Amino acid sequence: SGDPGLFGILDFLRRHFAAEELTVIPGVSAVQAAFARLALPWHDAVVVSAHGRDHREALAAVLNSPKVAVFTDPPPAPAELARELLAAGAAPREIYLLGDLSYPEEGVHRYSLDELAADPPCPHRQVLLVFLPPAAEARLWPYRTGGIPDDLFQRGAVPMTKAQVRVLALAALRLGEGQVVWDVGAGTGSVGVEAALVCPGSRVYAVEVREEAMALIEANKRRFGAANLYPVRGAAPAALAGLPRPDRVFVGGSGGALASIVEHVAEVLPAGGRVVVSAVTLETVGEAFRLLRERFGAVEAVQTAVAVCRPTAAGHLWQAHNPVCLLGAEKGR
Repeated sequence: SGDPGLFGILDFLRRHFAAEELTVIPGVSAVQAAFARLALPWHDAVVVSAHGRDHREALAAVLNSPKVAVFTDPPPAPAELARELLAAGAAPREIYLLGDLSYPEEGVHRYSLDELAADPPCPHRQVLLVFLPPAAEARLWPYRTGGIPDDLFQRGAVPMTKAQVRVLALAALRLGEGQVVWDVGAGTGSVGVEAALVCPGSRVYAVEVREEAMALIEANKRRFGAANLYPVRGAAPAALAGLPRPDRVFVGGSGGALASIVEHVAEVLPAGGRVVVSAVTLETVGEAFRLLRERFGAVEAVQTAVAVCRPTAAGHLWQAHNPVCLLGAEKGR
């Protein structure tokens, strides 16, 4: 990068030497040079690296941040990243590919996402991509807060957790960046999509057994550009066996296997990990409360009472939603 502290050797050296043993002489980084070439400020830019690593962090950054600089491998890596962004539903935006900065063969090239995905000729070996902000109207939900309106999701005939309940569920999960989140019985993927958008640095796995629901999860992932959402086909708890160990688990549907799901979650959650179960019927509420209390001890429970204003021919009326109970628990430290 030109600066040993920016995706450079300094991280390695500090793991092996004390600070007083090192003298760091920073140079002009490729990021500084790139934004200087474009005559743009970069104090508000997110800087990530996809050099020699998978693209998950870069995808999440580009999909959820207005201005992003990405270190990449040489071509065809930029085109591969562009194609992954298109597959994830990225909004159209202006991209600059800057190659071999400060060398005689330096080049600055401007592309659309579609143009870059076509793998245009590129003679450069050292490549930095700069993604500029998409138009505000290009993103379906350009906010970092939860509560996406229900009608923005593709739904079909699959049940979906309503917007007001999703807000409470995300709050009960206590999400943070860098976590692994399971959305079990994901339905349309609405909770998983919101979790992925709120924490773009986390990995969210949406587990669902129904074919129709899986198609909706994939569609909503693309619709909202939730690149860090990973649909998983299968019935829980069996489908959970190969997933990374979770920090947070939301159970939106259990298919009658709630007891075995809670048992599995209790085994794999680390200390401080949280699980939230959504329940509608009295039977499920009682079962969830008992299972969580047996495996985790203290249980937090909230029941919603939501009414939404709807227009009618004569004016406006309140339309009540069915109550939903959210039961949460945390694994002891």
